[in-house]
Parts: sequence; C-alpha cells; structure tokens
Amino acid sequence: MARLRVKGIAFDMYGTVVDVGAVAVACKGIAPDPTAFAALWRTKQLEYTFLLSLMGKYRNFWTVSDQALEFTTRRLGVEVSPEQRPRLMNAWLEPRPYPEVPAVLARLKERYPLAILSNGSPKMLRAGLAHSGLKADFRWVISADAVKLYKPAPKVYAQAPKQMNLKKASVLGCAGSTGPGSRWMPWAPGRTSSWRALRRCEPRWSEPAREPRRITR
Repeated sequence: MARLRVKGIAFDMYGTVVDVGAVAVACKGIAPDPTAFAALWRTKQLEYTFLLSLMGKYRNFWTVSDQALEFTTRRLGVEVSPEQRPRLMNAWLEPRPYPEVPAVLARLKERYPLAILSNGSPKMLRAGLAHSGLKADFRWVISADAVKLYKPAPKVYAQAPKQMNLKKASVLGCAGSTGPGSRWMPWAPGRTSSWRALRRCEPRWSEPAREPRRITR
C-alpha cells in the first residue's frame, strides 16, 4: 500500500472514539436483555439514517434515535415509562470513550489537526465530547445536520476537507463501525471521493503494525 500523505484526520464519533455499547448500561433495569435491546436500537438507528439518505429526506439524529427507540420497545415488547425514556435517550449524551482513545488522540493531535465527522446532531456531539473528556482533542466538530443528509451521502464527507481547509486527498477518514450507513462508503469500489481512508480503526489503534505508522507528512 502506498504511503499516505496525511495532513488532517476526521474521525467518526460513535463506535470509533466512543463506545456505543455503553448505551446498554442505561438499559439495565428497563430491558430484560440490555445488550440485545441496545444492539437492536443501534441497528435500527443506522437503518433509519441510511434509508433517509436514500430517499433524500432528513430528520435530525436525536429524532431518529427516538424513533429507533420506539421501534425497539415495540419489537421487543418492553414497556418504557415516561420517566425511563429520558434516561435511555440521555445515554447518547453521556458516552464513554474506548480505553485507548484518550492517549492515542493526545499523540495524534501533536502532529495532525483532528476533526469529528458524525451523523450525530450538534447537541449530541457537543454533549458527548464534553462528557467523554475529548472535546479539547478536536478542532472541528462537524455534523451531518449541516447538509441535512446522512452518510454515505458524499455531501456529508465533503464537509471535512472544506471545514479543515485541506485537500480531500490529504484528509484521512477513520471509522470503526460497520453498520448500514456508518461505513465510509465513498471509498468503496466506484468511489465518489478521492479521500484517503481507513475502513476500520479499532480496537487497538496503537499497535505497531497498524496503519498510523504508515502515515507521513
């Protein structure tokens, strides 16, 4: 593989720098199987964003998450009280970073400007980064809300080089999720963007054999 001439890195938020599995913690005491409940909720959340983009329609990610929660409760037959629902939704405002993330970001930001590029709404991203202690690591927090589309729409990805004031080919996109709509699909065969990308950047970013060692200025 050719060496990557990278001048900036754009990270996906959920499933890349913060662990969406932590949402299952909020489901304890509400769902009989909190892990399965959270997994279905996340899957439906991503499916909704993917379908909305295909139809050229948009609802913000907070609304999509609420609708995905409604689907999940109905599908699994779980009763959620008016008091419990905010607790579940607020889990998306209080994510936890993967254990290795703070140290890796601290190293990377010494060499590269870093950005978040996420489907999350501005409110969700601001709250999530503040709660996880990662806010200071990112110069830009870029939401799909700005273009009223979701990944994999090319307009979403185009925001990163534009706001970072860099050429597309010099921005490394890093995503850890493989759910529908969350993969960095513009770099698949027949790609519509010339960005450089890593399809996955977890679970152990700092291993010597991993791609970050191949990055050069």
